[in-house]
Amino acid sequence: MNKRLLTGIIETIQRRHFDALRMINHGMVTLFWDIGDIVKKVFETQDANLNLTGTSEKISSIFLPQFGRFFSIDNILLMESFANRCSSATLNQIASAISWKHIPMFLNLESQDAWIFYARLIHQESLSPEKLSQKISKNLFDKNGLILEYPEHPFFGVFSIKSPYEDIMGIKKYFEEPEATTFRLLFEPKDEDLDKLNISVFNEELIKQIYKKIFNFQVTYNHWLNVYINHAFREVGELITNSLNISDPTTEPLLGKIAKHLEQQYGSLFNEEQIYLFIKFAQQFKDPLLTAEISQTVRWEHIKILLRIDDRDAQIFYAHQVLENGFSAGDLEKIIFSNSYESKLHNRDQENGTAVSKPITEQKVKSGNKNIINTTVAIEEIINPKHDLNRNIFKNPDLLQFLKVI
Repeated sequence: MNKRLLTGIIETIQRRHFDALRMINHGMVTLFWDIGDIVKKVFETQDANLNLTGTSEKISSIFLPQFGRFFSIDNILLMESFANRCSSATLNQIASAISWKHIPMFLNLESQDAWIFYARLIHQESLSPEKLSQKISKNLFDKNGLILEYPEHPFFGVFSIKSPYEDIMGIKKYFEEPEATTFRLLFEPKDEDLDKLNISVFNEELIKQIYKKIFNFQVTYNHWLNVYINHAFREVGELITNSLNISDPTTEPLLGKIAKHLEQQYGSLFNEEQIYLFIKFAQQFKDPLLTAEISQTVRWEHIKILLRIDDRDAQIFYAHQVLENGFSAGDLEKIIFSNSYESKLHNRDQENGTAVSKPITEQKVKSGNKNIINTTVAIEEIINPKHDLNRNIFKNPDLLQFLKVI
């Protein structure tokens, strides 16, 4: 077996898995700060006689039944304290580094630099909330000051961590019972039509703002988790194609051994059939722009079907049919079988001169990464909120398995 290749694949899987968990954590911490900031501003701009505890009780009575125990009275109060003590600039630096369970330990810190110091220390020493509390009690910040450089963007760079892919935040627990039920209440997309919600309460605008923050969190992070898993599979395929001569018959037994090892370690998501699909994905989508578009548009179960098609324009056409209509994998197979794309091409001149819409990848700007950004924005603009196939990880068995078993 090619141990160097196997090690590289495992490293890629672990890195993508860690990035996905860290992104979920970042989203939750940021959401709770945002909600706390909304509550804080109510007390800054409205009646000074408002009671924080009473307001938190009313907010909790509305949101706890729908979104779970994260919206207990104590947590609402903690959100407000978090937003009061932590500046938005500090939040941008620490949101990926601390979990919600760490937050109470930070509230008595006297400076924003201390927040950043201890956030770094969590990762340097793999600190649980209890161990962090012990470190804070020793006044380490006063003795040492700020240490090491910290990535400016929470999703880039590698933290200085004792155990690089250790789940310090405890996010994996959210995909296992009993935590899974609570997390699903928060994370699974709900009805976004605020007009249908019964929010004729003490402060309708406050409640609407909180709902919008939650809905935005659900859509954004479900979407990006789907992107992460698609990129992870393509990266594995690319690593293999760059390391081996896939057309060489002697490569097949080697891939079989690698797949067997991965399946034993990670489950059927990495069996031999899947490995060959990863390779095919990497071979068909070498263009970063096309990769970005397909990865953001559909789930892995759709990509597996689209890989049977050799025509890139047809693949993108069908991907957008899935995105715009919420088609399942079975629906996608049916429209491909009906030659929907060929029919569209044939009839385009007969439909009031309307041509087949070009893939978003053809809407390019002049330079580099701006193409990727343009693609992302364009795709996000046409996501149909009525269809949550691509923005609900609980309807994405591949992604759930990836998050649970790694």
